Amino acid sequence: EMMRDIRWIRQDCHVVCKFHRKCEWEINVVITDSALIDIFRQSSSDLPPNVHFHLKTSADPFNKFSFVRNVVDRMLDYDLVLFKDNDLRINGFPWRSFVERKENAVVSGPLRQSASEAMTYNLINRKRLADQKSLFHEAHNWVATKWSADLFAHVVPTEVPILEMYFVLLDAKFANFFFDLILTPEFVDQSSDWGPDLLWCQAAKEWDNSRPCCYLVPVVSSHEDSRQIDKGKRALFNRNGAKVLDSFKNDPFIGKWMRVSAEWSGIIHKQRLPQIEQNCRSLLGISKTDSFDLQTCSMKLIFSFMHYDYVPTLQKLPH
Repeated sequence: EMMRDIRWIRQDCHVVCKFHRKCEWEINVVITDSALIDIFRQSSSDLPPNVHFHLKTSADPFNKFSFVRNVVDRMLDYDLVLFKDNDLRINGFPWRSFVERKENAVVSGPLRQSASEAMTYNLINRKRLADQKSLFHEAHNWVATKWSADLFAHVVPTEVPILEMYFVLLDAKFANFFFDLILTPEFVDQSSDWGPDLLWCQAAKEWDNSRPCCYLVPVVSSHEDSRQIDKGKRALFNRNGAKVLDSFKNDPFIGKWMRVSAEWSGIIHKQRLPQIEQNCRSLLGISKTDSFDLQTCSMKLIFSFMHYDYVPTLQKLPH
């Protein structure tokens, strides 16, 4: 797996950096056995000089944002900050189209798709799909309705209240503001990384309400799904995560952002797009015969914590 991961890093770095004049990769590497550190260093020694590793030895669950805390100040030297899991691939991903289609959104992310999830048996296996918290971000679900298939075919982004943390591109100045605010010692010193993806969309809207806060761009990143969380230690990870979410909810400033995310989660959690459409129609008070626009639904929630109302406008697909 180590050699595979190094190969992925080399390929993905090349794809992104050929489009950007200044491009640095900061990679957090947690190795379970200290005997592997020298092997890793030797195996990765021929990577480009703009790839920087931050090595740590630990067999316990860890908070990936503890590493981010160390590079927050450096974010101001860049235009964009990409935050992604190593098993979400960029090699083969339409990076240039993604950056163009995100327009001036503060935060943006793609759909994801693993090879196994694309197979027909998984499309009809409800038990398998029920294990996934957010079918909304799975690419194969976007062919389930005419409106979603049209958005997918024309690569039309939708502004949403939640973008999951598996792959997000952030305005660097916003990233500096946001992570400096939420990466407190209390948060980074525990093992769970739950929470930031429930906050950054509403934080982005408050940071600059003239721009889309979070665009879900319907292009697909391949998810290798390396499943790196030890199931035997998941209980502790989940308990810490629940405590973190409670602390965010109870924060007088951040709590309002969490409320919007909770409402959107109630609409999309473990739901396929036809059911999400029904939930949105109920929220908007429209019938089955009325035209439907997903962004009108999401924006009703996004603006619910602001001091003014959202005036919905239907998205127009390119001709």
